[in-house]
Amino acid sequence: MISLQGALAAYAAALRPLAPQERALGDALGHVLAEDVASRVDLPMFTQSAVDGYALHSADAAATLRVIGEIAAGTAPTLELPRGCAARIFTGGALPAGADTCARQEIVERIGDEIRLQKSLAVGADTRFRGEEVREGATLARAGQRLHSGMIASLAMAGVPHVAVRPKPRIALIVTGNEVAGDSPRAGEIFDANGPLISSWLRERGYPLASVRHVRDEPARLRSALTEAIGESD
Repeated sequence: MISLQGALAAYAAALRPLAPQERALGDALGHVLAEDVASRVDLPMFTQSAVDGYALHSADAAATLRVIGEIAAGTAPTLELPRGCAARIFTGGALPAGADTCARQEIVERIGDEIRLQKSLAVGADTRFRGEEVREGATLARAGQRLHSGMIASLAMAGVPHVAVRPKPRIALIVTGNEVAGDSPRAGEIFDANGPLISSWLRERGYPLASVRHVRDEPARLRSALTEAIGESD
């Protein structure tokens, strides 16, 4: 018999990556990326408020400002903000033209259509600027990484609809031993624990089992089982 290390080396020498396949992002959980994946957009995709509050020009922070509109998340602002004015804005709302900062509502006193800030503000306060987290074309994931739920969410946010992945290999399991019995062991036999252990371990990781065979310690049967297994698995 060859050594264990010799067997592993021969096995590794015969292994080849399976051909990549394109999969919808939502169907790629647990698969290994075959290619690097880049963002299709800037993140954030536009300059937006990080808080519920008011969009304004930072130079006007000490003045009394007139509220001239409202911007909710998911809507494109149509107003252009003149100096001396502010717009009510909610978290994720796009900053209107003319605004360069956001005042969170906790520091704003509002009476009717006018507001006054209780503290000064710098440019970009509580503001998420376009592309400050990720730039379009930036690499988000590398070939060889296994896709988990968090990574799928990150790629979805970056506008990635499909990914190239390695298909999960089909695996054939052969359990050997004259002593390994089925449901009713006879004298000298034992219950099979290795078959359920390995099958469950593979299923936990999403690997499809092509077949499971129990084979006695007879060379001819082993050769036949191996030949069949090679033909139906990867």
